[in-house]
Amino acid sequence: MTRIVSFSEATRRSIVMAAGKYLRSTLPILNSHRSVVMYDYGGVGEIKRPEYSVIYVPGFQGTGHGIKSQSLIRHCQNRGVRYICYDPEGVGESSIKDFSQLQFKHWFEDAETVIQASGAEKIVLIGSSMGGWISMKMANQFPNKICAMLLIAPAVNFLRPKYDHWYKSSSLQVQKEQDEGKAHLMDPTYNSFPISRSFVEGSFELEIDLTKSYEIKCPAVKIIHGVQDDTVNYLQSIEVMNVMSSSKIELIFQKDGDHRMQNESGLSLIKHHLDDLLSRIS
Repeated sequence: MTRIVSFSEATRRSIVMAAGKYLRSTLPILNSHRSVVMYDYGGVGEIKRPEYSVIYVPGFQGTGHGIKSQSLIRHCQNRGVRYICYDPEGVGESSIKDFSQLQFKHWFEDAETVIQASGAEKIVLIGSSMGGWISMKMANQFPNKICAMLLIAPAVNFLRPKYDHWYKSSSLQVQKEQDEGKAHLMDPTYNSFPISRSFVEGSFELEIDLTKSYEIKCPAVKIIHGVQDDTVNYLQSIEVMNVMSSSKIELIFQKDGDHRMQNESGLSLIKHHLDDLLSRIS
C-alpha cells in the first residue's frame, strides 16, 4: 500500500496559498516525484460544522471543478460545511507532459493523499463515476475516517471492458502496436485521452470482486444512478450495493437521469441526498 506524506501545520501553511475563498495546496506524494493539487473550501471563512469534511472524488478525466463539483461547492458553503476537491494526475492543474508515465494506481494514490492531508477525522466522500470505485476502496482503507458515502453512477471495474471495446475497434496495426507497448489508444469519448495497455493492466489489481462481500463499514451509504446512463448500466449499481458489507445502503434510480447527472434535476437530487446524509451523521 502507498505510504502517504504526513503534514505538520507549519509544513501545510508553507505550501498552501490563499486564493479567493479556498486554499490551494500542492501535495507531494511520498516516494515519488508526483504531486496532486487540492482545493480546500473550508480553509477560508466560517465553518458551522467543523467536525465533518466533504471530499469530492472525480471520475475519469474529471477535475475538482467540473459542473457537479462547482454546484456542490456553493451548496456546502451555504451550509457551513467544509468542502474539498482536487485535480487527479493528468488533468486540471495536476497535468503532466508525459502520459506514458501515468499509471492507473496514481489516481487511487491521489485520493489517499488528499484524505490524509485534509486532517479530517470524519469524512463524507462523494464519488462520481470512476470516483465511486475509488471511494469504495478508500472506505475500505480508512474505515475510521469515512463516515458516509454518496456514489453517483459508480463505474466500478469499468476500465477492462472499455479497453476491450476500444482495442477491438482499432485497426490491426494499432492493435499490434498496443501489444508491443508502442501505441496509445485514443477514444473521442474522453477527448482523445491516451490509453496504454500497461495503464489498463494496472487497474486489474484494484478491481473489486462483485461476486463476494466487500468490507465497508460506513454507517451511511447512498448510490444514485440514472436509468438512461449509456456509459455504466444502472443495473450494475445493484451489484455494487449487494457486495458492500454495510447494512445501511440506499439505492436511488432517476428515471430520466444520464451518466453525468449534471442537469438541474440531477444536481438537485445529489444535493438533496447529501443533505440527508449530513443530517444522519450529526
